[in-house]
Amino acid sequence: LLHGVELFKDLKDLATGEHSESPVLDYAWTTAAFPISCQVSLSFWALYHYDPDHALPHSSSKLYPCWLNHTQHTLVLFSALFQLIFVRRHKYPTNGFLVTFSLMLFFTFYVHYLVLIVGADLYPFLKNFSLLEFALFHVLVVSTLAASYWLGRVVTESAWSEHESLDSIGVIKCGKSN
Repeated sequence: LLHGVELFKDLKDLATGEHSESPVLDYAWTTAAFPISCQVSLSFWALYHYDPDHALPHSSSKLYPCWLNHTQHTLVLFSALFQLIFVRRHKYPTNGFLVTFSLMLFFTFYVHYLVLIVGADLYPFLKNFSLLEFALFHVLVVSTLAASYWLGRVVTESAWSEHESLDSIGVIKCGKSN
């Protein structure tokens, strides 16, 4: 959803010749979209490497082809990295990691709430894990999320140290450069 909103914002900027700042999009990008995109992709491939049936059970592969599942969980990482490095500098807030961690904590509790109270099992592979594997999985997910957040912050600073946006180096023309 965020990628779609940003696409329309970028197209509007190109059409009008103006570059508009969006602190709300920056906040959503830095605290949620980028770290979660990385975490989803890396978790998927780690699970797939551990046991392909965890990533996509054979019973659902007729409804949801394997190639589509792989594409969906891979492209989200590449599109996020492309945006991070080539499209726009995002400003990281001082409390950004706390927000990212809170979102992940909320999602984890929500998933377990759905399993325990509603009976909807979003991630059926979790019930096959031993207690140690279950704890390790959650530690790895949070670690991956933290690493993704800090990776985004470091890459943003190094990739954009000299240029504020692509239009400032003549790659695209969006009118005034900041």
